[in-house]
Amino acid sequence: MAKFTDANGLDWHISIDLGTVYRYKQETGIDLFKAVTAEMPASTLWELAYFAVKAEAKQRGFVDIAAWLSGIGKRSAIPLSECVAGEIADFFPEAKSSEALPGSDPQTGDPGVGKIASD
Repeated sequence: MAKFTDANGLDWHISIDLGTVYRYKQETGIDLFKAVTAEMPASTLWELAYFAVKAEAKQRGFVDIAAWLSGIGKRSAIPLSECVAGEIADFFPEAKSSEALPGSDPQTGDPGVGKIASD
């Protein structure tokens, strides 16, 4: 579990687990077991972070992802991406390599800006 502090000083605990991956697929149709690569767009990382904290965000009054991202602030966007990338690397160890996971299509993959960091 990674801790992220937004621009308003609110702490968020982000954990990518099987439940997060399942909820993400249910709401977006994207199967992360097939889509996670060593590089993902920052927007995907932010969306995944929201799925990880969605219940807590709603309790704190953030009605949707747009409201939550507005609270994150511009300067916190990169640390948020790094936080989620680390969690993805922990949950999907194959994503630490420069190659896509089996089942993903390297020809159509978005090169993105969110590099998955190795520990």
